[in-house]
Amino acid sequence: MRRNFPNLRSGCTGHRRQTIRHLRCDCRGSHGCPRNDDRTLRVSRREPHRRADSDGLAQPQTLFFRVQNVDDAAVEDYVRSHPDDYRPYASIVAAATAEGRFPAPRRGIGLYKSMEPGVWRINTGRVLRRNGAEATEPSQAEIEGREQTVALLNFFRCELPGFQNAELRDTATQIGVRETRRIDGDYELTLDDLRSGRSFPDVVALCGYPLDIHDPAGSGGGTGGDAPPTANIYQIPYTKTYRL
Repeated sequence: MRRNFPNLRSGCTGHRRQTIRHLRCDCRGSHGCPRNDDRTLRVSRREPHRRADSDGLAQPQTLFFRVQNVDDAAVEDYVRSHPDDYRPYASIVAAATAEGRFPAPRRGIGLYKSMEPGVWRINTGRVLRRNGAEATEPSQAEIEGREQTVALLNFFRCELPGFQNAELRDTATQIGVRETRRIDGDYELTLDDLRSGRSFPDVVALCGYPLDIHDPAGSGGGTGGDAPPTANIYQIPYTKTYRL
């Protein structure tokens, strides 16, 4: 998008200068710039040109938080003694979910040890059915995310070895939004492209991360469990980013 702003006055020197902005690059992840052109955008998981056949849901949102006063040795001992849990405490979460006691639609606890003893980062909350591109939805997701944080911390203290004395240290400043609008380009990447590491003549980016798609309506998805395998590195072509 081209914009010209001639004869702008500099507040420091008082001299006039000309500034020309040829391109606006939207890095926020919500693709707000082309939103008025429905032809170039796809909302959520709606299939292109088949709006009536999809529910239009986006991937869930997650509020990271940190806990302290965790017994690191107890956590590590539990993980080592339960090798069949594809994610830490997955068997405990499965039993609690079956009884309706687990407060988030997850199949395990996403936790990451920090450099500080007793402090862990938690990626376990999951807020479903909220559209991060709409004006009021992010606020509702923030509220639900913080309610989940309190409920999860209570569950950790009661159920998870090593977390009996855990305390909330802090939460992220805002909830993490995985998906809103996506550019519906001239080419659409397929799972076969990612599996084979297909080469494109117009490659503009490389990705080396597993396929990480979270279920918009439940507990599935992510990089563990039944995530489809991909090549170690796969390419993103330029034709994925625009539509003529």
